[in-house]
Amino acid sequence: MREFDVAIIPHLQNEFNRHTNPMKLYEYLAAGKPVVATPGAGLDEFKDLVYLAAKPEDFNQALIQALQENGNELKERRMVAAAHESWTERVNVMLDKIFAKLDS
Repeated sequence: MREFDVAIIPHLQNEFNRHTNPMKLYEYLAAGKPVVATPGAGLDEFKDLVYLAAKPEDFNQALIQALQENGNELKERRMVAAAHESWTERVNVMLDKIFAKLDS
């Protein structure tokens, strides 16, 4: 991954993948890499950091854009966003929901 200029997540657009949240997204963001991906679950919340391309012809344009816009500020924002998506953070969110349900 160190040698990547751009990380890609090119999933087929089907019912299964529309509900898949790719864990490699968080690895790529943690490394500060620009990411070009096909749409999928969980990616919308990173729309300011991830280049989404639903069609193959849009994927090439998104790759070019990702390369051109890969400044240090964006790298830092990607790493900060990934830090908020750790397993500890995810477990805390789940526990909060469970305890809220138990308290109601």
